[in-house]
Amino acid sequence: MSYLSSVRNLSDCVQPPTSPRSHATAYRRKRALLKTVDAATLRRTGLPHPPKDRFLMIPPAFGIILACEPLPVSQVIFEVLAHTIGYIGDGAHGRRDWVQLSYRHFERKGLMGRDTARAALTYAVQAGYLVTRPGHRRSTEYAVRWCDGDFVTP
Repeated sequence: MSYLSSVRNLSDCVQPPTSPRSHATAYRRKRALLKTVDAATLRRTGLPHPPKDRFLMIPPAFGIILACEPLPVSQVIFEVLAHTIGYIGDGAHGRRDWVQLSYRHFERKGLMGRDTARAALTYAVQAGYLVTRPGHRRSTEYAVRWCDGDFVTP
């Protein structure tokens, strides 16, 4: 099974458990909590205004990714954007360049399961949206591949 087909075939990843014996994963518990508490609050009160230093400027081209790529691919790219250019750092333009994200990060946030995150990150790298480099120990660091980027990846 190719990574793209596993990313596009998400019906088994996002549906709630159908039998009482199916165990609730961390992803499913967090997803249910997000739907009941956070989404309901946002619908009722609106989006909170971010603090002065936590604005995230999304490149206009990200709209093309949202329109043309599967949701998990868009989500992993957005997470990399949020954790890199969403923070002040020592990279180009005064922002972070690289972020270390595990597959479990996406599960803990309630965005997707580990297998879906693995497939989506692999696809985003193969499609050319993200670049990688080895991180600490056995981890991987990700960065957005900018059209004017000059990354040196070992």
